[in-house]
Amino acid sequence: MQMMRGRRTPTTAANLANAFGVSERTIYRDIGVLVNCGAVIEGEAGFGYIVRPGHFLPPMTFTADEADAVILGLRYVMQRGDAELSEGARSAAAKISEVMPQDAVRRARANGLVVGPANSRHDEVIAALRSAMRSNRKLTFAYTDAQGKPSSRTV
Repeated sequence: MQMMRGRRTPTTAANLANAFGVSERTIYRDIGVLVNCGAVIEGEAGFGYIVRPGHFLPPMTFTADEADAVILGLRYVMQRGDAELSEGARSAAAKISEVMPQDAVRRARANGLVVGPANSRHDEVIAALRSAMRSNRKLTFAYTDAQGKPSSRTV
């Protein structure tokens, strides 16, 4: 699944077999198992396989480094994001915890990685930035440049 995610073109069983050091027959069998588990995989033998965006099974586990990265990132967003983004991070953390093995969840929660204190003065700015980005709008910033001169920039 991981090798097929994000690809715009199909990948053949031969390519997958070569990458994993297994036979094409094993790939055909594994594709069948994934489809039976609910994965939306398009394609067929000889043509190749592709997972369409938004249609995939979530990874069921993370490596220790992946779990640390995800948990730290979610902690950052929970503390530094605007209210909606913080709630989204909390919701994502809960969903991720549901599919991870419990011992991995305990290790990730106790990993000791922390995010410094948030500055709530920026909540409105973060919310405005996110809104503008999602709606493809320009924003104008007023600031003081490196020489101490007032300036503005539209982005």
